[in-house]
Amino acid sequence: MISLDQAEAQIAQSIEPLPPRSVAVDDSLGLTLAATVQARLTQPQWPQVAMDGYAVHLAEDANGPWQLQDSIAAAGQPTATLLPGHAMRVTTGAPLPAGANTVIIQENTHTEGGQLWATQSICSGSHIRPAGEDFCHGDSLLEAGRRITPGILAALHHAGVHTVEAIPRPRMACLITGSELLRDNAPAADGKTPDTNGPYLQAWAQLRNLPCTVHHCDETPEALQALVTHHLPKVDLLVVCGGASVGPRDGSHAALQAAGGRCVFSKVAQKPGKPMALYLVDGKPVLLLPGNPAAVFCGAEWHLQHLLCRLQGLPNPPELDMAIQGPLPRVGSRTLLLRAHAAIKPDGRVHATILEGQLSHLLGNLPDCNSLVRLDPGVSCPPNRTLPGTVLHGEALQPVF
Repeated sequence: MISLDQAEAQIAQSIEPLPPRSVAVDDSLGLTLAATVQARLTQPQWPQVAMDGYAVHLAEDANGPWQLQDSIAAAGQPTATLLPGHAMRVTTGAPLPAGANTVIIQENTHTEGGQLWATQSICSGSHIRPAGEDFCHGDSLLEAGRRITPGILAALHHAGVHTVEAIPRPRMACLITGSELLRDNAPAADGKTPDTNGPYLQAWAQLRNLPCTVHHCDETPEALQALVTHHLPKVDLLVVCGGASVGPRDGSHAALQAAGGRCVFSKVAQKPGKPMALYLVDGKPVLLLPGNPAAVFCGAEWHLQHLLCRLQGLPNPPELDMAIQGPLPRVGSRTLLLRAHAAIKPDGRVHATILEGQLSHLLGNLPDCNSLVRLDPGVSCPPNRTLPGTVLHGEALQPVF
């Protein structure tokens, strides 16, 4: 049995990011850049009008008059040419007319008899955006390792970038074992229990925009081996639920070994989820989780999340210092992953309330759970003590006053 820290280290050492590929920018949201991106345009591409008004050539401080020129320089039109001693009507975002060096804003002008005057003193160069003010063609815009956000996607389009080298989304399959499970909303029956792990993992993947399929089989090694062999070539990551312990009907280890799997680690000193394991089958990670639903929840939110980050070339979710509210369970020789509700209090700190019902078969606290708090063996937590914790993916900490 290894510690939680050792399990994290083994995941980091054993799993490499997926090979990158060329992706259209419009399909890249949420992906991780695999190569530096350079701007393909200069922005602005030319000196640009910053305000609606009139373009003039100002040799020195002057208020006019300038003869109005018939042409109008508008956004989207080619650059016009300003005649000497003239003023040209321009709109925000238009190329600055050739020969102009100043824009007088509309509010500070007066026109009469085909002539223009400035009603306030003006300075040469006013209200012009210089070419390349944002960036120039060939500038390094983004480094490898950045996750593409809506803002980054907008910047890529602004820079004339249409494709990027990015790590694709991992494809995932979940194999749920157990002949006792009710599937497809089947009515309750004696000796049967609803399958919560399949719907939960499907939703877990959907929240992260991962392609995911869920499949069921009984607990025999032969049935699971057949599923692994069939689905593994189609995916980048497998999750197996159930059959991870040493009982007479726990055959998942035997199935993965028969499928050619190499065990990276087995049994982690954590609660819930001690029997979990990580295998590599044909170089692809297979995370084996016990069947108890709270153990699957903690295993997914902690270890599966770390696996996903490695495959996508991302850092692990940050651990926050959380001030603990209320009593803590007794910690033995295993690290506790405690379901908690965290919020930001008026003191500016993150406070976490440990929820009741921490046993591995209980799920009644999940509606209030937005974080996991880690309590390691030998760590005490007197009043005002903080413990490390992580906020669940998709959750936001709310301020409480």
